[in-house]
Amino acid sequence: MDHALPFAEELDNLASNYLFEDYPATVEFLRKHPRLLEYLAGSVPHIEKHFPGANRTLSVEYDEDDEPGAESVERLYILVQASSYLDTAQERMERLDDEWAMDLCEDTNELIVIDLDYT
Repeated sequence: MDHALPFAEELDNLASNYLFEDYPATVEFLRKHPRLLEYLAGSVPHIEKHFPGANRTLSVEYDEDDEPGAESVERLYILVQASSYLDTAQERMERLDDEWAMDLCEDTNELIVIDLDYT
């Protein structure tokens, strides 16, 4: 980002596009990984294309590594509300994966993952 906004302003911009499941944990995670702010902002149009009008929630969670003895990894999840798209949610998610989400995951070293929220 050539013209980086102050951190607080970046958070305000995110709050207009995402719900924060746990605001303090999300802010702490983003302070540790400020480069992720631009990826989160860049994700909005891609998600909106495949899930128009769906709520998007940011959630910080620990993922257990599949390898025995490996440490848990803290990740930021973009959870897309799928309840309005029950019949097509998985198809839409696959198209989003092909277009953006898989690259996002790789570019951020799996620190951001987009997933569906069926609650």
